[in-house]
Amino acid sequence: MAQLFNMVQPDIAVFGQKDYQQLQVIRALVRDLSYPIEILAAPTARTEDGLALSSRNQYLSAFARAVAPEIHRALLAMRDAASNGASIASIEYAAVERLRQREISVDYVEIR
Repeated sequence: MAQLFNMVQPDIAVFGQKDYQQLQVIRALVRDLSYPIEILAAPTARTEDGLALSSRNQYLSAFARAVAPEIHRALLAMRDAASNGASIASIEYAAVERLRQREISVDYVEIR
């Protein structure tokens, strides 16, 4: 990104919120290198069933494409449960169970 910013010298750069960690890395890069660039976060564009629009999602198998939107729904359910005062442990457990019931392999779920 530094090379691209050096070549283009933008005033503003827009990044999607889909990859929050990447967005934070870009913000740190701009801050640390004192680039005069405003970094804007754009909402994640989603299909009607909730899957994030991403070039990587075109590589999903038919089964994976069918169940992938459930990850977004599980995250929304986690947010709602947290807003309603549920314990972190119960939210994490419920998310794992929800995803596994839909045949999604889950290594772990953690709220941070």
